[in-house]
Amino acid sequence: AQSGALTEGTWMNDQGQRFTFREDNTADWNRDQQAQWSQSGDEMTVLATYGDTAFTHVFKFDISEDGKAMWLLPTSITDNEGKEYMDEPGYEASCSMMLKSDLAKTLNNYMSHADTYTDQGPNWCDLDSE
Repeated sequence: AQSGALTEGTWMNDQGQRFTFREDNTADWNRDQQAQWSQSGDEMTVLATYGDTAFTHVFKFDISEDGKAMWLLPTSITDNEGKEYMDEPGYEASCSMMLKSDLAKTLNNYMSHADTYTDQGPNWCDLDSE
């Protein structure tokens, strides 16, 4: 289990997208200004609004011992009407890794550090399948 303080800050994924988690539980989530986040044990929940639809993303997550890498595996994605998007034909949940912004200011920085952390990922996170 990780404390919220480790999660706070700005992270980058392997697409160069930045995600920011703030102490007040607001988040910039894939350029969405209206996101909220919370965590409990090894589960993180992000509520993000796209247009008129609110989506609840639930992830299994872990953070590296040095606090520089985060692994996320979606376990549920529902809209405000309760539709579960992970049940859609062809949807396959995949684990992703984000690096803290001091390591990954640019996508090139991300790529240069990614190998160091890929091997440290939890056993439920298979990054090689991407």
